[in-house]
Amino acid sequence: MILSQPEIHQVRGQTGAEVLPPNQPLFEELEVKFGSHTFFVDENGLYVWDRPRDGKSNPGKLVGTRLAIWTEKENRLIPGEPVCTREIHLHMH
Repeated sequence: MILSQPEIHQVRGQTGAEVLPPNQPLFEELEVKFGSHTFFVDENGLYVWDRPRDGKSNPGKLVGTRLAIWTEKENRLIPGEPVCTREIHLHMH
């Protein structure tokens, strides 16, 4: 899912992750593999944030899914099984 600017700001503020800019060479490959998302990176890996799929959740909740982890030796991302890592609650204004 593509996040709005206020959602991006809150994800960054609550997680410390940074947005992967669309002009990065890896971005197009990620979109082909995972679809249109706002991708985030931090010291642990690559993430996307989506609304929960249970259909019962409130619209102010996002679930983070790690798609890849950093290798220590080569400092590059290694794809892995998607892992839900945490939830955040958006502050609605």
